[in-house]
Amino acid sequence: MTVSSLLEKRRYTFPLIIVKINGTLVPRREFGQHPVADGDRVEAIHLMSGG
Repeated sequence: MTVSSLLEKRRYTFPLIIVKINGTLVPRREFGQHPVADGDRVEAIHLMSGG
């Protein structure tokens, strides 16, 4: 499973989302290729802006 497929499976469609795997930031351009293994700690953080 890749980061992209995990986000799709979880229905995370936020336009401003960052992902960390085991504490390491995964660049957005690598979401389609970056693997997620069993036991990995995945953090999906939705960034919000406003005033």
